[in-house]
Amino acid sequence: MSNIMKSNAQISPMVWCRHGTTGASPASLVTSPVARRPDWTPVIDELLRWQSQGNDLFDTDDIPSEESLETAIDWACDCQEDDQPIPQSITPSGNGRVTFQWLGGTRVVTIEVCGAGAAEWTEFDRGRLILQKPIERTPITRRAQLRR
Repeated sequence: MSNIMKSNAQISPMVWCRHGTTGASPASLVTSPVARRPDWTPVIDELLRWQSQGNDLFDTDDIPSEESLETAIDWACDCQEDDQPIPQSITPSGNGRVTFQWLGGTRVVTIEVCGAGAAEWTEFDRGRLILQKPIERTPITRRAQLRR
């Protein structure tokens, strides 16, 4: 049972600043490590490995469903295309689900892929739940978006 949780040791805290950067000149953003494009390839590769070898990697209760893996892979590809920060970890979370986790200061954000085209966004600050919303893939754009 190796690699139940895949951590990203190369994540830089600077990536968290990328989308919230203010007061920096465009030239400094282009030359700084903050402007580096997040590379989702290792995350996508790991999800593809889970898809092909899941029965050998996980206990029966932990194996992500095919629908969850397909949705997680699609969503990870969308995030790479949109230059979103890569998660610090991905893990099968039981009941056929896959969870992505980001840590930033006092905040923890998880996105748990629940099945075909569906996920749940959960955000904590200092251990307190501050936001929990479903995410669904819209049929027109095929992009994930938070439901209101």
